[in-house]
Amino acid sequence: MKVLVVDDENQIVQLLKRLLTKNGYEIHEANNGREGLDLASNIHFDAMITDIVMPELGGVELIRSVRATNPAMKIIAISGGALIGPATYLALAKQAGANYIFEKPFDPHDLLNALRE
Repeated sequence: MKVLVVDDENQIVQLLKRLLTKNGYEIHEANNGREGLDLASNIHFDAMITDIVMPELGGVELIRSVRATNPAMKIIAISGGALIGPATYLALAKQAGANYIFEKPFDPHDLLNALRE
């Protein structure tokens, strides 16, 4: 399974990359929503894990754009909340089309289970 990881926090990207690679997933990474959208427009991904609060293009906008062109892609949104709290951002992500939402810090097993479903 090919997974796109989009997050502006390098530490989160590296953590997800190690976790997912160890579990047999092929990982591509982007450091902001604009990079993520460019990759998703040019490469077929089975799933995307995206942060919500990012520079250049936020996760909610990214989810809407990807969902419009790839309705079958599994989308997982993660957020630490920033200014207004993770519940609000994650609710917006769910409305935009995320299949699963997780608040940072998340349980890696829950994330893996969401990818497997």
